Amino acid sequence: MNWIISRLLLIMGLIFSSNLVIAETADIMWQKFVDEGPVDSNIPDFSYTGFFAKNSAVNAPPEMIFNVLDFNAIPDDGIDDSQSIQAAIDAANENGEGIVFLPKGRYLITGGEAANILKISSSNIIIRGESDRGENASVLFLKNPSSGKEFGLIGQNNADLRSIAAISIEGEQDNTVLASFTDKDFSRGTRIIEVGSTANFRPHQTIRVLLSEAQDDATSPSQDNDSLVNLLTYPFEFTEEQSLTLGRYGQTVEYITKIRKVVDDTHIELYQPLRFDHLKQHSPTIMAFTGLTNVGIEHIRFESAWLGQYIHHAPYPADSVGSDIIRSEREQDYGWVALWGTWLSDSWISNVTFNNFTQNIILSNSSFTDINDITLQGNGGHAGITYSSAYNILTTNVHIQGDFVHPLSIRAWTSGCVFKDISIDTTKFNALDRTGPFIDLHGLYPYENLFENLTGFYVHSGGDLGVLPHSGVRNTFWNIQAPDEIERFDYAIGEFFNTAATQVNKMYQYYPSSIVVGVYRVSGGEVTINRNPNDRVEPFMQIYNLNQRVVSVESLFNSQVLLRQAAYPLLPEPPILLLN
Repeated sequence: MNWIISRLLLIMGLIFSSNLVIAETADIMWQKFVDEGPVDSNIPDFSYTGFFAKNSAVNAPPEMIFNVLDFNAIPDDGIDDSQSIQAAIDAANENGEGIVFLPKGRYLITGGEAANILKISSSNIIIRGESDRGENASVLFLKNPSSGKEFGLIGQNNADLRSIAAISIEGEQDNTVLASFTDKDFSRGTRIIEVGSTANFRPHQTIRVLLSEAQDDATSPSQDNDSLVNLLTYPFEFTEEQSLTLGRYGQTVEYITKIRKVVDDTHIELYQPLRFDHLKQHSPTIMAFTGLTNVGIEHIRFESAWLGQYIHHAPYPADSVGSDIIRSEREQDYGWVALWGTWLSDSWISNVTFNNFTQNIILSNSSFTDINDITLQGNGGHAGITYSSAYNILTTNVHIQGDFVHPLSIRAWTSGCVFKDISIDTTKFNALDRTGPFIDLHGLYPYENLFENLTGFYVHSGGDLGVLPHSGVRNTFWNIQAPDEIERFDYAIGEFFNTAATQVNKMYQYYPSSIVVGVYRVSGGEVTINRNPNDRVEPFMQIYNLNQRVVSVESLFNSQVLLRQAAYPLLPEPPILLLN
C-alpha cells in the first residue's frame, strides 16, 4: 500500500539523519495542500468545520417566540424558574419550533437533579436572552450542583452526572445501519465512496461512520501497521500502560460527517474528505444520525452559587477528610456544569458568558456546530470548553478570563474541530490548583484538529495513562503565540509540548504526527520542541516556521474555506426530512 511504502521510506531516511532540518516553509506546505488536497501527510482539510450550511434555505431559523414571562417565570424574585422556563421550551417543542425568549433579569435554576434543570430534547429550539448596553442581561443562575452518581467516558451515558447542567441538550443515538462501504480500501482524502446501495441517502444528510477492528482477541487490538490504533497514532510505540487504548477503547472508531450528493445507485460524495485510510478489514459502516439540529443558545449569561476555590482532583479544603470536607472531590471536578450537549448537529452557541462553573461547555457525539463569542470567567475550575467524540465543531472568538486546569480540552476520537482566535488572561501555571494556559489533548487519540491564532497558550495534557497517547495524528498548531513563561515543569522550560506521562525527551512523542506552523513568543526566549528551536521533519512531527509568525497564510481555516467555496459550493437541493 502506498502509505506503508511512504512510511518505510521516511524511516529509512531517518536512519541517516535523526533530526532532518528542512527548507520547507508554510507557503510550500500550503501549496502542496492546494495542489494535492489532504492526502498522505499533507495538512488536513478543516473547511467544513462548523455550521457551514447555517444560512441556507435548508436550515431556516425558527420564528415563533415563546416569552418565559407568559409561562409564569419571574426574574429577580429568588424563586425557582426552571419549571416555567421548561414549560416554554415544551410549548416550542409542541409547535415544532420556537424561540424561547428570556427578558433581562436573573432566573433561578434549582439544579441538583434532572427534574430541576432545563432540558432541550427536540430540534429547532433557540434559547435567546436579552442584551443591555452591550452586556448579556438575561442570567440563568444555577443554585445546586449535580447530585448524579453515574460517571464514565463523556457522552457514553446520558445519565452522566455532568448532564445535570443548567441547560442539557440531549439528542438520541440511532444505530440504524444505512449501508456499508464496498469491499475495498479507501485512502485518506477520498470524497467519492462506493456503497452497496444509496437508497437510504439524500443530499446534505448527516451520517455516522463506524469502523471496527477485525480480530480474534477482543481485548487486545493489533498494533500492526493497518490496525485502527496504528492508523490514528502512528508512530507512537505502545506499552502495557496504555491498557484502555489497546483494550476496549481501541476496538472501534466512529465519526459524524455529511453527504454532499448522491452520485448514482452505488456512490455518494461526502463534503468532508476521509481523514484517514478506511480499510476493508475494518468494515466501514454508515449509520443514521437522528440527533437534534438547529438548536441555538444565544445572548445568555450563566452564573452559579459555586464559591470557587478550586483544587484539581481533591476535596475542599485541601487534604480534608471525613466531616472536615466542605465540598467533595466529585463536586469540585464535575458538579457545577453550565451547558451539556450530546447527539447535536448543525447548531450554535453564540454570545454567551459563563461565570463560576467547574465545567462550562461540554459537547459529545456532536458535529457541525458553531461556538462563538464566548467569555469564560470565575475563580478557578476544572475545564473551560470540553469536546469528547465531537466532530467539526468551530470554536471562535473566545476570551478566557478565569483559571482552569483544562481551558481547551478534546478527547476520545474528536476530529475536525477548529479552535480559532482565542485568548487567555492568566498565562502562568498555578501549582496550588494546577490551572494554566493549556491546550489539553486528553487521550483516546483525538486527531486532525486545528488550533489557530491562539494567544497565551501552550500544550499540556491530562488523561490517565491507560488512554494515552494524548492525541492522534495530524493535530495542527498554526500561529500560536505562546506565553512568555512556559514553566509547567522546571525541567522543560520553553517546551511547547508538555506531559507528566514521560521524561522530557519523549514528551512530544505523545502528540504523534502533529503539524506545527508558526509557534512563537513575543518575548521570553525561543520556543523549543524536544529542546530544539529549529524547523524540521521528524517521525513524530512536521515543524515549520518555529519561532516566527506566519504572515503569508495568516489563517489556515479561512484560506481553506475560500478554496472550498470555489471548488465545492453548497448544493441547492433541500434535504428530505424523512427517509422512505
